[in-house]
Amino acid sequence: MALDLAQRLGLAARRSGERMDQEVIVKDNFLPSIYFERVRDLVMSHTFEWGYLDDLTFYNPDQATRTFGYYHWFVNNGALRPDATLLADFYERNLELRSDISEVVKSRGAMITTVGDQKLHVPHVDSDRKHVVSILYINQTDGDTVLYNEKVRGNEFIPDNLTVMTRVSPRPNRLLMFTGSHVHTGYSPSTTNRRVWVNSNFE
Repeated sequence: MALDLAQRLGLAARRSGERMDQEVIVKDNFLPSIYFERVRDLVMSHTFEWGYLDDLTFYNPDQATRTFGYYHWFVNNGALRPDATLLADFYERNLELRSDISEVVKSRGAMITTVGDQKLHVPHVDSDRKHVVSILYINQTDGDTVLYNEKVRGNEFIPDNLTVMTRVSPRPNRLLMFTGSHVHTGYSPSTTNRRVWVNSNFE
């Protein structure tokens, strides 16, 4: 039986109201300001625990150069950290945006730090399963997210000569949601010390 993480988090996925089933959704001021501040204060805290990866996308870490990053799992294939409960309403609000998703399967805090210039990270997709990606930007910084027109499954080769569909700049409390088969990536920040976001996958 598939594990319904929405139920685990005490969510009742609201299926009424108008939905926005576009390939790409960008919503500013996504969360109520007081709630967003609680999420921001958690993730930006000096006591927040981060793990390290040579390449934050998991693609070819042995060949990665200056694409290292930091992560903190909230939800990972059914395993919930205690601090995931703070994000319960955030997940529910995501579920309201598209009719083809019903649960959060992965969610992590993510952070990349400056390497002196805007380093483009490795183009990738998050999963080889059908999924939807949600990015909640936490801090004001540069380092755009880049979405490409090309779509692949996670176990397929990422094509050369990718064509840019759109770029989205990080802004606090801005949500980016898109169909997960779109190849995507992002830049390291150059004007701030770090770029921080919450990256979630829904199915």
